[in-house]
Amino acid sequence: MREIKFRACDKRKNLYEDAKRMYYNVYIISESDVSINGLRFSIKDFEIMQFTGLKDKNGKEIYEGDIVLVDMGYRNLIIIEFKNGSYNVNSWIVNGDCEVIGNIYENPELLRG
Repeated sequence: MREIKFRACDKRKNLYEDAKRMYYNVYIISESDVSINGLRFSIKDFEIMQFTGLKDKNGKEIYEGDIVLVDMGYRNLIIIEFKNGSYNVNSWIVNGDCEVIGNIYENPELLRG
């Protein structure tokens, strides 16, 4: 049985920095509230991503929204998404033959070009 864990990306405008903040100590309290590091927030202010139960070749946990690099004889970037009741992972990701290189919220430049 896989561990159920969440992370959250803060969607609110931060006056002091342009980078979005990612939090890993996240608990969903209700349909409208989330607890992050023991503090309660409105869930609408965050993008919530679930842990897939998988890790990359370096032991890094893979979450929804992660961008992973897979070498299948050629280098391929895959965005981890939950669609139609499952994650879009292939055997390279399941076997840990991939590397998390960022995520769609903190590293959107990885998706360009």
